[in-house]
Amino acid sequence: MRCYLVTHEASVSFIRRTIDFLTGQLSRHHGAENCLAITVPKSVDEAGIEGPAIVYIIGERLPPFTRRPDCFYVYLNFSVVAMIGNPLRMSRGGAKMIREKRWLLRHKLEQVDLILDYYPAQTRALQGKLSKPVLGFLPCSERARAPDLPLAEREFDLCFVGGSRRGARRSWMPRLRPG
Repeated sequence: MRCYLVTHEASVSFIRRTIDFLTGQLSRHHGAENCLAITVPKSVDEAGIEGPAIVYIIGERLPPFTRRPDCFYVYLNFSVVAMIGNPLRMSRGGAKMIREKRWLLRHKLEQVDLILDYYPAQTRALQGKLSKPVLGFLPCSERARAPDLPLAEREFDLCFVGGSRRGARRSWMPRLRPG
């Protein structure tokens, strides 16, 4: 069966290596001759999909599209759309962003048959709450094409993602001294 990985061009710069990895995995599963990765500027309709096919879609800002009756549509969700943990510990800005992302996802539900979600805790929270099945997947990525820098030439040894509280910084900052 044919397989398409349709990605909104606004998403490509954020997940280029993940797209490469997914394309490789889908090609191995469906056969390279049956799998096509397409980047679209505005709509899934621009992809020129021929059925029967499985259509994997990436891009939260993609508008509604024309569903083909002979296609199965899978939306790959990379956004946080569920409030996990204590909502009182969340900033207003964070809560607002999650609500906006959830709104975008809910408007896709009519058009897709399945949602693949990247965040295990969120996947469990969404299962049974949405009108479509939700399954988890592990987003992986292809290695960088350039060779890794030798350790002596690297500017940083580690990287923190996200914010930190003042008390936490006091505990780990002294440990980051050279040597």
